[in-house]
Amino acid sequence: LWRRVSQIILTPQKDNYAVIYEIDGVTSRQSERPREEIDILVRYLKQLADLELDEKRKPQQGTFSILKDNDWKKKSAWEVQTAGSTAGEQVRIIKQEDYTARKLTELGLNENQFESIRSLRDIKQGLILVSGPAKSGVTSTLYALLGNHDPFLNNIVTLERKKAADLANITQTEYTLSDTGTTTFSRKLQSVLRRGPDIVGVADAEEEMSAKLCCAAAAKDGKIIYATLQATSVIETMDKFLKLVGDKNAVADALEAIINQRLVRILCPDCRQAYKPNQALFKKFNIPSDEVDMFYRPGEIEYDKHGKPIICEKCQGTGFYGRTGLFETIRITDELRQVIRTANTIQEIGAAFRKAGMLYMQEQSIKKVTIGVTSINEVIRNFSSKNG
Repeated sequence: LWRRVSQIILTPQKDNYAVIYEIDGVTSRQSERPREEIDILVRYLKQLADLELDEKRKPQQGTFSILKDNDWKKKSAWEVQTAGSTAGEQVRIIKQEDYTARKLTELGLNENQFESIRSLRDIKQGLILVSGPAKSGVTSTLYALLGNHDPFLNNIVTLERKKAADLANITQTEYTLSDTGTTTFSRKLQSVLRRGPDIVGVADAEEEMSAKLCCAAAAKDGKIIYATLQATSVIETMDKFLKLVGDKNAVADALEAIINQRLVRILCPDCRQAYKPNQALFKKFNIPSDEVDMFYRPGEIEYDKHGKPIICEKCQGTGFYGRTGLFETIRITDELRQVIRTANTIQEIGAAFRKAGMLYMQEQSIKKVTIGVTSINEVIRNFSSKNG
């Protein structure tokens, strides 16, 4: 808990267990632990999660909660997953994220993006696509967007594969394993839409029929639809959704906005270090050298007179504390609708979005570097990852 670990992976080796921590979305290998020690820990975890203690081959899954300082407000929920292998029992301990506190102001939108996205609460109907790579915070953004509307003036519902949190005054519907034998996700979406909601959050719209239903509900039935997709940019989102729907006019009629995002780590405010970047760095990232004097990077580990490392109490030596969003956003104007209808290529649509003032995510990330929120190396790591 004190290291803010969100996932622990215990993998059996010949004599020991390999231990991996995930902190702020980045994994790091820890010192291997003796097999006897981890065996005791695994048995204890299985007891907490109400799993069968002697079952070491079949996959099992359960949950438990931890109270910090005996305070229910500081409760954290954890999921335990076990599975057998030829080397022994592998275990994952995953912290269940709390999405309930997220507001639009907390996501990481810049001022112009925030004002543009907040104004979506004033539209009467339309489709908003919310996208990002895997584990990029899309669920948090979807929930924040739904929370931007008054639940007492609007009937708000969701359809989710698995809800991440309980949302106050919003009806949440799950597409469960039992549904897979009797219906499809799109048919369940049809059922949700027939209930007469004003606003619907659809996680996700990756199926052709689901995408078409979202379009029709937003353009013809007077509903506000928020639908999520997996994509790495606004343009990729647009291209993917056009192919799913197969009708440029239907998309143009329905679409109100596209929001694409990913997450970067925030530099620890207690130990970050300022430095003056060289001119080559300014040139490489097209940053006017007269607009910024200092960049910041994770603090280097210092040592006391005995040679013992002095670890930052806030970030525990990682150099980062928490994550924030990077966003590409575009509001669809009547002029852009016409471009969507008539464009022959996705590149034409992308050029029109750019002309309309859309900033690329890389540009947004550099802005966060210049104000000291994150480091240039963190940005490079993020965009060179497999999801970039």
